[in-house]
Amino acid sequence: MQYIVDTSVMVSAMERRDAGAISALKACGRSTIRSVIVVGELASGVESAVRGKLGPRAIRSRRATSSAYTLISTPPEEWAGGDVAAHFGHLTAVCSTKKIKLGQNGRWILAEALTHGDAAVLTIDLVMHELGEMVSTSMSLEFDLTALVTTES
Repeated sequence: MQYIVDTSVMVSAMERRDAGAISALKACGRSTIRSVIVVGELASGVESAVRGKLGPRAIRSRRATSSAYTLISTPPEEWAGGDVAAHFGHLTAVCSTKKIKLGQNGRWILAEALTHGDAAVLTIDLVMHELGEMVSTSMSLEFDLTALVTTES
């Protein structure tokens, strides 16, 4: 099993030093697939720190989180499960029909995992996890689309 590590797990592990998130990252080893959405969210965090003048410590911390993500993840070589945008559309329709409030970035990350074909999203986000379970069941996936990380903070 490969994983796409969600931004929530990276921030909890790197910036909050949460033992549960750190343990989950260690358990994944080097079998993580890079998400362009997570890269963008982490880059946005760095830019927000710089522009918001949060101070050198916060800027260093966010840059370290972003760098760590690129070190532990590898870009996907190919997409086995089809079109990312089509999966995003499906997830958006499910959210709309079932009244699930998950932001666009969360849906895009799940779409990347579906498109990869055998990757689970490692997340702290309970709403993302619940949608992942629902989709895993409705699409009769042979794997769990999400893996929920229990944090200690």
